[in-house]
Amino acid sequence: MPLPDPQKRGPDVTVEGTVRWTGQHPGCVTLLLPGGQTFQLTGDPVSDELRKVQAGASPESQRMRLTGFVPPVEPGVCSQYAFKVESMSRVAQ
Repeated sequence: MPLPDPQKRGPDVTVEGTVRWTGQHPGCVTLLLPGGQTFQLTGDPVSDELRKVQAGASPESQRMRLTGFVPPVEPGVCSQYAFKVESMSRVAQ
């Protein structure tokens, strides 16, 4: 995925990749794209699904289709880049 200037919000895009709901740091949710890029996921849909995973109602790793954007933020603890999710859905594996 092309990355915007760090000071600018990226365009809305839809991507597919593997979401890991649990990681080395508590609360870190990451998206691994087929090309190898990794993003830290943020946003209300992510928080909602994370609660399900923590309750044991969803698997810790899922193939997902996500729509959102790369926000203008500093690198986080979980990944060099963030991706703010506006909507998401599971993809059959």
